Amino acid sequence: MAPSKHGISMPTLELERRDEEMMQELAASLLQQNLDQYSALEVTTDGHPDSRSWVSIQKRGEVRVYKEATRQQQRQLKAQAATGNGASKTAPVSPSLLLMGAIKGNIDDVLYASAASTSETMQTKAKFTDDGAMGCKVLARIVEPTMADPMHFLNVTWRYYPLSEPRDFVCLDVAGWGHTAHGERVAYHLIHSVGFDALPTVKETMVLFSRRRQAAVERKRNFCKQCVTDAMRSEASAVARDDFVSASQAMQYW
Repeated sequence: MAPSKHGISMPTLELERRDEEMMQELAASLLQQNLDQYSALEVTTDGHPDSRSWVSIQKRGEVRVYKEATRQQQRQLKAQAATGNGASKTAPVSPSLLLMGAIKGNIDDVLYASAASTSETMQTKAKFTDDGAMGCKVLARIVEPTMADPMHFLNVTWRYYPLSEPRDFVCLDVAGWGHTAHGERVAYHLIHSVGFDALPTVKETMVLFSRRRQAAVERKRNFCKQCVTDAMRSEASAVARDDFVSASQAMQYW
């Protein structure tokens, strides 16, 4: 395995047919879960999620990033609203993030800007948006774009973030078009952590692997939800937050 300029390299994956089928089944399940979440999300008339469930943590232009309150926090917020008592203590939990807002263009532009089906495109967009990824690669291509459906793909990808405690992510990466139960046409881009025995271990790469799940369902107003399930450190949360904002920037430029 040849070293990269960061001293880290990931080999391409040769997947068995059953592995590819499992990835396709996982992608279909994740898509349905996120479409259900998208349909169930309660939004105010001015386009904000329920403030008892989501707290705004960053704003850029008309795009906002929210952090989901834990169930304990939600109960406390409801109790505070009823009693007027603002004192509370909450236990740390894995963060879930939500991006919402409006940008110029249409959902075709959004999907084109946020999704990347090749290593070269991933690297270009990572550099252009300055999302913090210092290395990225498509490890396996399971479903490739076609002339009839140029934005639909399903890959296994790798991304490396040189934090003070470096982390890299091996993920299922899928994008395309879908419809809600109400017939609304949406664009989606899902990123979900996966693992393969054929890939180097933490000790071999000297990088701490971390779980990551990100989902975006787009229409005229953007809906994104990301759950960093094994990233309790504030640095990892910052990567997730900045990744969201970078994606919205890319939508404006590409």
